[in-house]
Amino acid sequence: MSDLLPLDIPGDIYYDQTGHLWIAVGKRVYRFDGYRLSLVHEGLEEEPAASVTSGHIAFSETPGGDIWFVDSKGNLLKYDTESRRFGNALSENNRAIVAAGIESIHYDRNALLWMALDNGNIATLNVKDQRVELINTSTYFGQTDYITGAVSSTPNQIWLISHNGVLLNCRAGHQTCEQFDLAELAGNQEILFEGVEHLASRDTVIVSTHGHGVFEFDSTNFRLTNLPVPSQTSLDSSLIRHVWSTYAKSDDGLWIATMGGLYGISSDFEKAFFPSSNSVRKGAIALQFEPLDDESLIVNFVGEVSLIRKKRFETYTSDSGLVSSMTTAFSQAGSNSVFVGSVQGLSQFDSHNLIGTDFASAYSEADLVDSRIMALHSDGRYLWFGGFAGGLRQLELSTGISHRHLEHEKSASAITKITELDEETLVLGTAGYGLIVFEKSGEFVSHVPVSSPISAWENFVLSIFRDRRGNLIVGSVNGLTILTLNSQNESTVVTKSTKYLENKEIYDVLESSDGSIWVGTFQNGLYKAGAQGSSIETGFNKVVTSPLLPDDTINAIEEDHLGILWLSTNKGLVRLNPTNNSITVYDKSDGLLDEEFNVGASLKDREGFLYFGGNKGFVRFNPSDFVERRTPPPLRLTEILVHRDPVPYDPAYVSIPELVLSHNDHSLDVEFSTMDIISPGRSRYKYRLDGFDDDWVDIGTRNSATFTSLPAGEYLLRVIGADSKGVWNYDGISLPIRVLPAPWLTWWAFTLYGVAILGFLMLLKRFYDTHLLKEKATQEARDMTITATLAMDDLQDQLETENRLVDNLRKHSASSYEMVDEFLTLELEELYGAEIDEPLARARQRLHCLSALESSVYFHLDLIKVNFRDAVDRAFAEVIKVYPHPTAELVLANDCSETLVSVDVAAPLLLLAHELMLNAVVHAFPDSEGIECVTVNFRLEGDSWIFELSDTGCGLPTAIDPACPTTLGMELVARVVSRLGAMIEVSRERGTQYRVTIPDPVPAPT
Repeated sequence: MSDLLPLDIPGDIYYDQTGHLWIAVGKRVYRFDGYRLSLVHEGLEEEPAASVTSGHIAFSETPGGDIWFVDSKGNLLKYDTESRRFGNALSENNRAIVAAGIESIHYDRNALLWMALDNGNIATLNVKDQRVELINTSTYFGQTDYITGAVSSTPNQIWLISHNGVLLNCRAGHQTCEQFDLAELAGNQEILFEGVEHLASRDTVIVSTHGHGVFEFDSTNFRLTNLPVPSQTSLDSSLIRHVWSTYAKSDDGLWIATMGGLYGISSDFEKAFFPSSNSVRKGAIALQFEPLDDESLIVNFVGEVSLIRKKRFETYTSDSGLVSSMTTAFSQAGSNSVFVGSVQGLSQFDSHNLIGTDFASAYSEADLVDSRIMALHSDGRYLWFGGFAGGLRQLELSTGISHRHLEHEKSASAITKITELDEETLVLGTAGYGLIVFEKSGEFVSHVPVSSPISAWENFVLSIFRDRRGNLIVGSVNGLTILTLNSQNESTVVTKSTKYLENKEIYDVLESSDGSIWVGTFQNGLYKAGAQGSSIETGFNKVVTSPLLPDDTINAIEEDHLGILWLSTNKGLVRLNPTNNSITVYDKSDGLLDEEFNVGASLKDREGFLYFGGNKGFVRFNPSDFVERRTPPPLRLTEILVHRDPVPYDPAYVSIPELVLSHNDHSLDVEFSTMDIISPGRSRYKYRLDGFDDDWVDIGTRNSATFTSLPAGEYLLRVIGADSKGVWNYDGISLPIRVLPAPWLTWWAFTLYGVAILGFLMLLKRFYDTHLLKEKATQEARDMTITATLAMDDLQDQLETENRLVDNLRKHSASSYEMVDEFLTLELEELYGAEIDEPLARARQRLHCLSALESSVYFHLDLIKVNFRDAVDRAFAEVIKVYPHPTAELVLANDCSETLVSVDVAAPLLLLAHELMLNAVVHAFPDSEGIECVTVNFRLEGDSWIFELSDTGCGLPTAIDPACPTTLGMELVARVVSRLGAMIEVSRERGTQYRVTIPDPVPAPT
């Protein structure tokens, strides 16, 4: 970042809540978004480096995102998102009240901006109403004293420290402050107090000095404590005690910037540590620093702005006591002893004291023969190791006595891997001879080829792993082989051999805690088989990670205590979460010495630390220090360029409801950022322009999208991104875009076009009408003659139709009267012993029913048709007049089809409906209350008419059978059904339901 700055005298830095880094350098102010360093202010007076520490040049921010700045003249400025420049934030009246230059600013949670002034006073600015109040604190200081630091703690409260140690606690709205004399508490030493910091959870104040380190002041107990300085450093302690600034971490730990560099103190104020950074050096003066996250800080040194990161990777090389930095193998022997193999011999690493020693010096009598170590294995008593030549070596750890094995077996002299088959037996992998089963007593048991016995190259073993089932999983240059070994006749033989991943070089194999088998390959990525006890015979599937692996060569695999997998590749170290295959990649920017690792060089020790070896040493770390952060990163629009000119506002801070482009805006560039200042080059992005793109466009690490010559219309640009840790922000950001059409393609332009065309057509029509007027008049006379002729023909047709209608009506009337006569005859036959009034009333009702039929008659296609639905409504209106149960309301549900029905069917069917409705009205609801219903349905199904009538009444008595009628009503129903040639069905569930099926056409009555 410092390489981008034009000057080497930084003033202040600030990391705002949107993720931007603000840097004041010399005469200018810059803003950094991880990709672009933008100049946002110019005009500061350049000052010599010594004056930079005076306290001038400072940033602050409101919760709403407003950025405030104090320049070297003590003026208060505010960033304007429209002009992208800083402007004066105080009115003329407020500047008159302040009446002094501003030394520093601090913003609290009550919208109150505290300003420490050059004259020793304090002013507060309420940013909501722009009201300024002055607190006279200069009376607390002597003539040679002045404010050197200020910090707001709680809302409406600020702490001030003076050069001579006067500590004030001031509150808004109060003209007096609580005073503490820190010089007196420190024993009246000549101490120069430089700055002040507040620890929220401890409710104490941290005061930095020049020459006396850092003090913690407890205002409750009125106690001042000098905090310890680091003791594990060769730096002059006097340099470390010259403190320039402090920063209180969220966990109450401290970062302290001194003349000797930067150091941290943990929350218990006991353990001090120095972060590993090239920027931390003797003589570097840290001025100010801002937190990026829990693992890193931006530090503002004189001469550079640097990134300080928490040291999570321990790196060890030949400078750490190792024989060679090129690490090839590991094995643990004892609680804190780790043997490290290299191409130049063995080293013994003390994991507690973190120092290595030469194997030859510790075991002087041991004979390596070949110092190119390829394989290591310790069973607690012995260390077994092998190299490129010389066979197998056995070292007794307690005595240092060594033994040689297989040194005369030339085909088996190159030992690549060693593992235990059981407590007494080893399995050795060789470079070209396959496997050797070897008794720890020194006996050569058997030779087990993993491929064709005649192919030495295919029997080059690169990894051996024994799974929970007792199988040996062997990786070679020609694939993966799973062997089942049994002991027969004092020798170990292969009873089963299965081949997988042929023609792939297998670099490492691991069985994870869930039973999955993971396989790392050379240039073919990562494979997985089996899980939760399932069989691996189903085969191996390639693992697709998100994001993709940085390299397809997996050198070694280890699993930590959380079930997380760690993969060493040739492009960094990878942390893989097997539950979702998400990965985080670590490289040199994270503290690794090198990004390239060696085949199979890995170890998980008994304390859970992981080791991975490479050509420049090995890395050791505690996986617990790597907490997987799943919080999506912020995603910001950082720049919008139209024809390569930026829009006239800052898209990082201004909410854009819609970006409107004209038809001349042929080029649009949109830039965005995950605000990953630590590793912006590893962020990934996808975008989609709804209305233009059918799918997401993966642009990898590029942080911009370009569009040219977009057609007129409305679009929505959506962007999602992932930071360097692989965490995606799927909510992303969106930008509505509207492209206006050209003026000649707008709606009003087309309206004008339409009016002009319409006028032209009207003119043409006028000429056409005049030209054809005579011809039209002639044609009209001709048409009138033809019309008169057709009218006479239509009149004749109408007369003939009416005659046919009259004939049909006569036939219908005769048939109706015949039926009425038949019904009256039946009634008279029943008059014996009964009154005549009721039968006559029923006869009249049936006549009214026929009258209803006549009211629904239509003449259609030379025939008389009946609207049966309408006729049923009329008939029910007559029937309901004799309803004898006023306690219930009876309604009709008429579901009859609107189709017109032949009168031959309609007439008898309406009489049938009349009888059934009359029977329901009179007998079905003797004790009903509320609403009761009669439902009639008439429809055509196939070649038959279906008539259905049902009621919700008490039901037809079981003694009455419509097939054998015993009552007059049922007798009438049976005769109508017979007349129609129909079939009747009766159901007595939930009332009474009648279903009459009538063939169509209806046969002639007999």
